[in-house]
Amino acid sequence: MSLVSDQFSSLPTLLFRADESVERLHAALAGQNELHGLVGTEFATFQVESLLGRGGMGWVFLARHLKLGRPCALKILSP
Repeated sequence: MSLVSDQFSSLPTLLFRADESVERLHAALAGQNELHGLVGTEFATFQVESLLGRGGMGWVFLARHLKLGRPCALKILSP
């Protein structure tokens, strides 16, 4: 039997501790009307392309990994 987690075990998972770039995103996310201003923003090795969704735990963005040139989901947890 294959678990769902086994199917994705080869995918890289990146975790970032809060640094100034994440703090900048938190500040921008605090004003809901500024979400569109995040499109095109680069931080770490990602470029934000669009908002996919948001909820009680944070925001999920469609982003592009700049070094790999691949799309990815980027989740920013609420502070």
